[in-house]
Amino acid sequence: KFSTKTRTKMSILCYLTTTFVYYGFLASVFAAVCIALLFTWYWKVRSFPGTIESHFEIKNEKMAKWRKEKIPIYYLHEAYINQEVDVKGDLLKVLEEREKFSTFTVTPENMKFFFLNVVPEFFVHSKSQDRAQICDHYNRGNEFFHWFLGDAMTYTSGIYHQSGLNGTKKTDLYQAQVNKMNKVAARLHLKEGEELLDIGCGWGTWIRYAAKTFGVKATGVTISKEQVKWHKQKVIEEESKNANMMCMDYREIPKDKKYDKISCLEMSEHVGVWKYKSFVRQVYNLLKDDGLFYLQIAGLRMTCYFEDICWAFFMDKYIFPGADASLPLTFPIFMLETGGFEINSVQTIGVHYGLTLHAWYDLWVSNKAKILKDPKYGVRWYRLWEWFLAWSAIIAKQGTSACFMIIAHKNLNTQVRYQWV
Repeated sequence: KFSTKTRTKMSILCYLTTTFVYYGFLASVFAAVCIALLFTWYWKVRSFPGTIESHFEIKNEKMAKWRKEKIPIYYLHEAYINQEVDVKGDLLKVLEEREKFSTFTVTPENMKFFFLNVVPEFFVHSKSQDRAQICDHYNRGNEFFHWFLGDAMTYTSGIYHQSGLNGTKKTDLYQAQVNKMNKVAARLHLKEGEELLDIGCGWGTWIRYAAKTFGVKATGVTISKEQVKWHKQKVIEEESKNANMMCMDYREIPKDKKYDKISCLEMSEHVGVWKYKSFVRQVYNLLKDDGLFYLQIAGLRMTCYFEDICWAFFMDKYIFPGADASLPLTFPIFMLETGGFEINSVQTIGVHYGLTLHAWYDLWVSNKAKILKDPKYGVRWYRLWEWFLAWSAIIAKQGTSACFMIIAHKNLNTQVRYQWV
């Protein structure tokens, strides 16, 4: 039995609970209806006058709607890749005028992809998932990458000197990559006889160059068998020494050895946000106490626009699935500092990445006939990579994407910091 006072309190609590549930339900229904109406307007009702026919030729009549309206960029790149429209002229030059005929609308297809692909990828990043995604990309065929990377076979930003930026003397792609490798070596203060570990070494260009030019003992790690195959052939051709490559997941790097210098050029984006802290600790444990860590990471600007989101969806769907650690500079800096590192220096080289991507685009287009003729690739692969390189070159040029050169060392009281001056 309850007292009158207790029953009164229980009645009030019951009333409040019932009222909260009832009105909470009504509020939820109202909010759902409002959101549905908002998305209906955003996706179905809202339109902008314009036409794609000024820059594209319509090949499929299901695209006829866009003769009088601007087209969401998602539907445009899907149509172009699937040969439902043809570009009039050079794709990169056309995309520089994309706001005349397209909108940066986040489509229902983007939202579906986000919840079914991006979210699960973000939380998992297991060895099997990373191996499947990365090997699918990098084991595609070495000839495929050679068609746009050129003889340097380096899938990271190059460095262009001022003489190549003002039009008086153009730095070619190969020299830009050599410039970058020299810059990395200088930042790392490489010395003859030192042990260098490169995590995510690609086709081994950097480890072979470092071993030959600076006399270090270089070890590279990649998950791609095709990259190892390319490297072994180059070792024979170039008579390289002290440039060894291990084919394994970065998490499988042996723990029984420490290195004088460690580099990681644009691989850690694939580690993922969820696993980045453990990656930093792994690097910390592999590095000698007086060693240096060079991290080059492709990232984004802090300010976000709708085009940034549309481009990110495209990249995750077609080019670099699972590369969710490609974020603003605050992310890698925070991870390094909370992981026991002290930042020695940082340089932003996004403008150099734009020039590198433009050079890759030019090389890819120059090899169009070979790509279309190859039965492994054909029109779809040509157009997909043409769009990727053209749009990404523009994205880097306008500052949406960035690239950071970061030098760090262990944050120890015993660290002799003046040796890096």
